[in-house]
Amino acid sequence: EPNPDPSLVERSAIATPHIAGYGYDGKVRGTQMIYDAARKFFRRKSTWRMDDVLPPPPYPALEIKARGREDEDVIRDAVLTVCDIEADDAATRKILQLPEEDRGAFFDKLRKNYPVRREFHNTKITLKGARARLVKKLAELGFKAG
Repeated sequence: EPNPDPSLVERSAIATPHIAGYGYDGKVRGTQMIYDAARKFFRRKSTWRMDDVLPPPPYPALEIKARGREDEDVIRDAVLTVCDIEADDAATRKILQLPEEDRGAFFDKLRKNYPVRREFHNTKITLKGARARLVKKLAELGFKAG
């Protein structure tokens, strides 16, 4: 990046821009880190917390029926509810239609204009009839699952 190999995009089941640091939680977390470092350097008391400026997650809790379903189907439902990864994939694949010299700027624009999306750890998932391995998989993705 910022010039992804088109052959990798073509072969990927899901292609998305790498947004670490560009996602909303990441930007606010980065601001908190800079604030904390400056505050410590100047020996000031903390008066700002990132939790005070973060909007509530659009999906603080989900209830998903898991009994009789494949783990991957349940995981797909959870992920697509919180994050429209299919829209990310469609946007990323547009890079294949561009001349090579325009791909880097397009990719950078995808990251810089990434829609506000809260990270998975902001969503608690209650699973009905889930196996322990599914709970573990969702937790490994960052969800609060149980």
